[in-house]
Amino acid sequence: MGPQGPVGPPGSSGSGDDFKVRKTVSENVANSSVLQDDDQLAFPIGPNEIWTFDIVLLTTQTTANPDIKIGFGVPSGATVQWGGVGPDLNVSNGSLNDTNVNLSVVSGASTLSYGVSNGAAIPTYIRLTGTVINGATGGTVRLRWCQNVAATAPTTVEANSFLKAGRF
Repeated sequence: MGPQGPVGPPGSSGSGDDFKVRKTVSENVANSSVLQDDDQLAFPIGPNEIWTFDIVLLTTQTTANPDIKIGFGVPSGATVQWGGVGPDLNVSNGSLNDTNVNLSVVSGASTLSYGVSNGAAIPTYIRLTGTVINGATGGTVRLRWCQNVAATAPTTVEANSFLKAGRF
């Protein structure tokens, strides 16, 4: 082995154009079909910025029907266009091979609903992606969700669900 070469110049310290967050605690919603802010899956956006995001949700429920309804909260003057891939509302109980897939794109305050497989041992995978074009007011882009049909048994967004966002 030869001698160590010269030390290169320091690298970039980063521009703050990327944001990542992983849920560290599972979050439950029961008896509610009204959108509520997720406790962790959100990112800051400055005035007149454009950001894209990618979210992976691991969801569970213990009984049939509640499923999950998803939307986004954005600052005043912002527009959001997003879509997702996940099971439709007819997902089979515990099925990992369900062929009914909800693949949709919506904008603004629209919501999408996805099926969640029954049985807490088998999380359902839902992937969301989109773009936010902000106006003059900075703020927070926040995932919002609730049960699609209110039920006493909770719908859960599990720990290790995550959000990645980047500024253009």
